[in-house]
Amino acid sequence: MNRRERRAQKKVKAPSYRKLTIEERKEKLMRNGITPEDFKRSYENGYKHGFADASPSTFKIIYAAVCLVLNEMHGFGMKRCRDVLNAVDACVIDQLTSEEAIEAVYKKIGLEIDFGETLDDRVKERVTA
Repeated sequence: MNRRERRAQKKVKAPSYRKLTIEERKEKLMRNGITPEDFKRSYENGYKHGFADASPSTFKIIYAAVCLVLNEMHGFGMKRCRDVLNAVDACVIDQLTSEEAIEAVYKKIGLEIDFGETLDDRVKERVTA
């Protein structure tokens, strides 16, 4: 390869599909004035907003499902469903973590709740002797 070919090869841009290394990415970002602290702050802000957006939707579907199941299985009407949901709210506020609530269910009722399992195996009856 002669000098002209080497110079021509240097002038050729890297293909757009070539991925940058982590160091190359950091260098580019720093040139544009973006620091790692900016990323950390943005991540934390996004996490906080995502959690805030997801929580109400999750509670809505769970509360609605509880009401529907209580109505279908036990004939609960509006007043009894309201009472149950108020009691559920109180329980959620009283328990500091989901682990505490799961442990309380196991101790008081004997049901083991495990969300690591498949849908059919999440709630199991444990008979203690």
